[in-house]
Amino acid sequence: MSLALVHSRAQVGVLAPAVSVETHLANGLPSLTLVGLPEATVKESKDRVRSAIVNAGLDYPARRITQNLAPADLPKDGGRYDLAIALGILAANGQVPVATLDDIECLGELALSGALRPVQGVLPAALAARDAGRALVVPRENAEEASLASGLVVYAVGHLQELVAHLSGQLPLAPYAANGLLLEQRPYPDLSEVQGQVAAKRALLVAAAGAHNLLRLCNNAPKPQRASPMKPKAYSYIRFSSPEQAKGDSYRRQRAAALKYCAENGLELADTKEYRFFDSGRSAYTGKHISDEGEFGRFLSLVKEDRIKPGSFLLVESLDRLSRDKVNIALGQLLNLLGTGIKVVTLSDKRTYSNDSPDLATELIVSIAVMMRAHNESSEKGNRVAEAWRKKRELARSDKTPNGAACPYWLKLVDGAHQPVQERVDVIRRIFDMTIAGYGQTAISRKLNEDGIPVFGSTRSTREKPRNKSGLWGTSSVQKILQNRALLGEYQPTHLIGRVRQNDGDPIQGYYPEVITQDVFLQAKAARAQRQTSGSTKQSRNFNIWQGIAKCQLCGDAMHLINKGRPPKGYTYLQCYSTKKGKCGNGSIRIEQTEAVFKEILTNVDSMSLIHGRSAEVRKNLEVEEGKLALIANKLEQAIEAHTAYPSLSGAKLLHDLEEEHTKILAARDDLRGQLASHRVINKDDYFEQLDLVTYERRAAANGLLKRLGIQVQLKRDNPSRFQCRVLDKSDEATTDEIQQILFGVLYEDGKVTTQALDPDIFNRQVEQGVISSIAAIREQEEDGVGWQWFSGKLTR
Repeated sequence: MSLALVHSRAQVGVLAPAVSVETHLANGLPSLTLVGLPEATVKESKDRVRSAIVNAGLDYPARRITQNLAPADLPKDGGRYDLAIALGILAANGQVPVATLDDIECLGELALSGALRPVQGVLPAALAARDAGRALVVPRENAEEASLASGLVVYAVGHLQELVAHLSGQLPLAPYAANGLLLEQRPYPDLSEVQGQVAAKRALLVAAAGAHNLLRLCNNAPKPQRASPMKPKAYSYIRFSSPEQAKGDSYRRQRAAALKYCAENGLELADTKEYRFFDSGRSAYTGKHISDEGEFGRFLSLVKEDRIKPGSFLLVESLDRLSRDKVNIALGQLLNLLGTGIKVVTLSDKRTYSNDSPDLATELIVSIAVMMRAHNESSEKGNRVAEAWRKKRELARSDKTPNGAACPYWLKLVDGAHQPVQERVDVIRRIFDMTIAGYGQTAISRKLNEDGIPVFGSTRSTREKPRNKSGLWGTSSVQKILQNRALLGEYQPTHLIGRVRQNDGDPIQGYYPEVITQDVFLQAKAARAQRQTSGSTKQSRNFNIWQGIAKCQLCGDAMHLINKGRPPKGYTYLQCYSTKKGKCGNGSIRIEQTEAVFKEILTNVDSMSLIHGRSAEVRKNLEVEEGKLALIANKLEQAIEAHTAYPSLSGAKLLHDLEEEHTKILAARDDLRGQLASHRVINKDDYFEQLDLVTYERRAAANGLLKRLGIQVQLKRDNPSRFQCRVLDKSDEATTDEIQQILFGVLYEDGKVTTQALDPDIFNRQVEQGVISSIAAIREQEEDGVGWQWFSGKLTR
């Protein structure tokens, strides 16, 4: 055969990249050509190799020889390739079986006599050859260094003839025996490992040294007892970058390897729950495993607290389980750990890293090679992932394409599009409604838990559990919802810079379906801000509807709720703060008398939302459907014209599809119009029948509505059965004239409530200025023989 391939290794720092020596023999003038970026030393090997082959008694082919040292972009330097070049020529010429070269790698410089001379950088090559699953052929002087790679088959060769005889099967070589630097397990415990018992150990040593008999006398013990040495403690650390890896056989394999190592080396594996260290889904590249939440970070804390003693062993599959950070950082972490007296064992190669080791320098060289390789792998993987996410973010920004399966917990991904989960959207809208009504986050979370509404988990199939451990709503859960702008349809792309996540450009509008309108979001934000500035305290179940609204008509101080028990022994009433101090003469007003007055006030302001919810959202949806209707009507008209001019089956099908879509949109529009029409009340009795001020939630909503409208009510008691109040507009849009700020008055006398209207000219002027916003209802009232009517917000005679 005129073609052969021999494996070797280059030297690049502490790394040993693979080099393939390809040899081809062809007819032509005898020559030897080396390609593949050889340096001067390698080019000179052609003369050394020729003389070595001839002096070894082998045939040097008189043919045209071409040898390629691959990869071609890696510079080749030194005499380490001589042996591989010689074997390639001999194999291509048929003097060495080509098949025997597949399982070995060769290093060595050839003398002119055919003898092998040592080369540098054998240890990294040995580690790489072991990982590649091949044996390593080296000069005898390098065999001891190569044998440091546990599990590697090493052949020590002194002459080219020995290797040819071995490969040809004439005189097989035995693998090189392990060097004396590797620790051997003692079959029995050592006396030095016995803790304490100084006198007894001294007696045993003297008896053993002089071959004396030993008699132990003990008055209190029936028989002598033997002391056993304490086994060193070992701790296993297992880490996976993603939880999916734990589903395979890797965890069982690493656990079994730790148990086996402890059994073979006389160690006791700590197996209680406190001393099991398992990180799942925490990357060693970003350092999450070493944080306070990581298990490896917990191990280091126990070492620092001296709960894990010096001399203990930490068992890991390989060093990349501890860190995949930059070499200087990873090496510093390893040295700090060794400095505490902990010994690190890598189970893959049975190597022990310890400050007490005489070969610590060699061990650190090995660790640097492993750390560099691990960091490069993670860095390359991280760059690929980052580039993939960058492209996804570009697609999301250009055409709103979802950039992954993850989405907000009120949405789910269906056929590549975000779809709302209606029951969760309803809960979110309820949270916003309660916030606008004056509820605090504590009250909202308590109400949701009382109603048995489960806290949101994930909409992804891989995680349906709640996001908190208790499974209950809390203030933080409510707060996150109220602050989440993704409810408005926004998506803020982010990316990692170092280890800090930062925003990537401006938010993408319309990326998610809008489930909360901008107006509602801002109203909730304003309601929360108002609670913070007013110092709202924890609310009771019996909500005070006059909270923040009622003022004393005489002195202007706030009217407070005073609870003196339940009838008939006690009553709850409103009282001026200055009256309580004796500085105001206004009397107290029983709270049950004020309920009817409060309802009367609601009939004179825009309070439709208390019985029908927000009509603004319905109007917005109606505008959308009407826009769709206009668009589909235009398409239908164009399709009819095209089909009339050029009839076809495809045109008929298009017309049919457009007509069906037009019918659906028309039905949706009519439904929304019906909803708006149902939001009208024809008289006061209808309004009072539907108005509910019994529940805590409804009372808070009514109170919050009047606060948002800027309504203030001034109360004055004339006698126990009669009081009057003035309703004022204190909003920012109100006029500065004190007379025009008064909207109307309400009189309570002997259980009867009447409204005292303003002069019609003043009233109508305030309606035009937007000071008064009356309900869209018709009502009549008799006062001094004059009939007053409210109709669409206008007061007329």
